[in-house]
Amino acid sequence: NHGTLPLTRQVQNVAWRFYRSHQFPTEKAAFFDHYVSFVRYLCIVWERYSNVIAIELFNEPPLGGVPDVAAILHSRTDLFNFYAAVLQELEHAEVPTKAPVAIEDLGGTSLQPVVQAISAAVGLDDLSSPAIETLSRWAQKDQLIISFHWYPSRSTESSLEDHIRGAVLLASELGRPPIWLSEYWQDTGEDTANYMSLASEFGCGAVTYWHYANTEFTQTSGWVRYPPR
Repeated sequence: NHGTLPLTRQVQNVAWRFYRSHQFPTEKAAFFDHYVSFVRYLCIVWERYSNVIAIELFNEPPLGGVPDVAAILHSRTDLFNFYAAVLQELEHAEVPTKAPVAIEDLGGTSLQPVVQAISAAVGLDDLSSPAIETLSRWAQKDQLIISFHWYPSRSTESSLEDHIRGAVLLASELGRPPIWLSEYWQDTGEDTANYMSLASEFGCGAVTYWHYANTEFTQTSGWVRYPPR
């Protein structure tokens, strides 16, 4: 079950270690360096495809460290420190990275402005100054995008506006990069088109809905295609 998996002990342990892997030599060698090498490869591939928006570093990143309360409260800080560490590695590459990079907040959602304000006021889950500095530097180069998903319990214009406000608020902390509604879903083509238009009008620089798969081509229920045996 997708809703249960992110809270399993295995996922929580891996997420907690992964977000902090750039800080420790053994973890860096085991996890982080390989991940950065793959991101570099994707950035090179990006240059060949004009229809690809960006390289997104993480899809719907989970909390890390459950049930450790201290680790949970630091998950967002760890996540954005991780993003900053990846971008610093890309800056040090021999071949400059031209691709824009997209990042998501925890869970791929956008935190409501009031939640972000309360968190900042009490000093919980705050973004670190070094992370803000690095991410803002990429925003100034037009190589950073804030990505978020919108899967409300009930689809309304006000719900969409609230999510966009949260993304805009996060972007305002990071040099005001563009925001990208990278996933949403509606049952009909008319509603899909309507909310795509609204998201654009409300300030999204890019909008993509959750995604079509040619199942006749893949011969599976999704994007995966297996070679013939």
